[in-house]
Amino acid sequence: MRDQIAPFTALAALSLAGLLLAPPALAAGPSIEPGLWEVQSDMQSPDRPELAAQMAKAREQMKNMPPEVRKMMEQQLSKSGVGLTKNGIRMCVSPEQARGDRPPKTEENPHCTHSQAQWSGNTWRGEFVCTQPPGKGSFETTVIDRKHYVTAGTMQTQQGTIKTRNEARWVQADCGTLKPAAAANSPIVFGRRLWHESRIALFQQSIDTRTSHDHMRERSPRVQFGSGWLQHSIMDIYKEDIARFRVLISTNQDENSLDMVKAGKVPKLRALQVHNSTVYRWNRPCYGISPNGKPHLRIENRVIPSGPTIQDEIANAAFWLGTMLGMGRRIDDVTSHISWEDVRDNFGKVARFGIDTQLNWFDDKKVSTIELILKELLPMAREGLTHAGVDQGDMDRYLGIIEERTKLHMNGARWMLRAYTKLKNEVSQDEALSTLTASIMDNQQTDQPGHAWELPDPNQLGQYKPGSLKVEEFMTTDLFTAHGDDLIPMVTEMMDWRKIRYMPVEDEKGNLVGLITSRLLLRHYSKDYSLDGHVPTMIREIMITNPITTTQETTLVNAMNVMRDNQIGCLPVVKDHELVGIITEMDFLRVSSRLLERS
Repeated sequence: MRDQIAPFTALAALSLAGLLLAPPALAAGPSIEPGLWEVQSDMQSPDRPELAAQMAKAREQMKNMPPEVRKMMEQQLSKSGVGLTKNGIRMCVSPEQARGDRPPKTEENPHCTHSQAQWSGNTWRGEFVCTQPPGKGSFETTVIDRKHYVTAGTMQTQQGTIKTRNEARWVQADCGTLKPAAAANSPIVFGRRLWHESRIALFQQSIDTRTSHDHMRERSPRVQFGSGWLQHSIMDIYKEDIARFRVLISTNQDENSLDMVKAGKVPKLRALQVHNSTVYRWNRPCYGISPNGKPHLRIENRVIPSGPTIQDEIANAAFWLGTMLGMGRRIDDVTSHISWEDVRDNFGKVARFGIDTQLNWFDDKKVSTIELILKELLPMAREGLTHAGVDQGDMDRYLGIIEERTKLHMNGARWMLRAYTKLKNEVSQDEALSTLTASIMDNQQTDQPGHAWELPDPNQLGQYKPGSLKVEEFMTTDLFTAHGDDLIPMVTEMMDWRKIRYMPVEDEKGNLVGLITSRLLLRHYSKDYSLDGHVPTMIREIMITNPITTTQETTLVNAMNVMRDNQIGCLPVVKDHELVGIITEMDFLRVSSRLLERS
């Protein structure tokens, strides 16, 4: 059993140091070379001398792990641009990440946060806090040159002090399979970072009419990519939809389609049109009658996203149409080169990870989205548009947008995620979202495509009036909580690590059962229990058992009045007794300070 625990412990500590592997690119510091970097790590602990041996054993086991296990691990790591080597890891640094005017990409490690590093000479220093596993510490990174830097860190954990040293060296410009879908443009929904193209999943789930069953019956959703290659006629799609999906909407039918066809007339097929409108294939055939009275069948391509600018939309359409025309000229039967399952999987992966996706391509080739676009699809699109007689200037302009977007690794989704992450570190979530929206609207009035936009500044927002807003728009939802049987010293340490003054206490179902405050802990540690004969050890013995709460729908003004009238510093936010957030005086202080700054 210990042989299994040892490598796990070492690897857990290594993951804790993950933020120390971020490329050292700061506003005041020099840039580094983009491309493939190899990082070698060493870890020691004065409190745990056996850690070095565990690390060595973990490395040895990683070298000798079963091929299927290693493949699975590499696939997971590759989604974050990280690969395994015999001596450490490899990571891909994009040109944007290597620039000296950008902070490290901390948003990809959800369990660690760190303060803005201070640059001095060729070294920058900072502090960090991690939650899984709990720990805090400091680090410093020294840039030797553009192709070499060293990071050293010290972490304080529940198991003791851990010291790490990571040495990173540039390998080559080409990241290979670790290279960081070009048009993704909807990564944020209700203030949450979701898929790079979240509308795919959101639309499918929002009108899903299926019911849940205990058995393994497979049923298709009405929003779907399809079920296989079309083998014979377009009629196969209509037949499948009629057979598979129940009628949701009926229509008054006053024509006999068969009689109209026999009479040489064109039927409207209203019943078919209405039923087809309730089945949402991402590429959907649509029957209709043109103004000249002739029937037509059009393919409704619902995949291409909107925005962020009109020229981006036209570029997306030109790229897609050109690629389809070019592929039709080069390939007679696409089904002989790629399976339907791979196409469907690619669609889902691109919706999730956007331009960072690794794709299954023709003849079972594994390729990054960037490589596929630059080396295969753009030349194919140019060939298709040229053969269709598209103006050379228009072709260069719009395909040039796709090319630059891809080279910069910056589509609408990545710009929004970077902008939102930057703003969230500076202002409240509501002001961040308001500033982000205002910035998009302002940038849309310029002649710049989305990949060329500068990241927004909070001061760009002209007017900001949060008084009528609700608690849900300002409350903290990333909560650190305790349970009633937690030990008091452990909770004290957790609050100190996270620098928080209030910690809700919840039960196993997530219901609020109490509240711990820094004042309660101070009273506990300063009290003389020698007269009582019993020293409390668990949180339930000292917590506030019936804390004053609020709801998500409460306005900020009302919540502030409740806190002022009751002379309390926080309000847990509950919904049907379940804890969903917390709002504290610091949240109101941030709002007040922003309003003062704006005035």
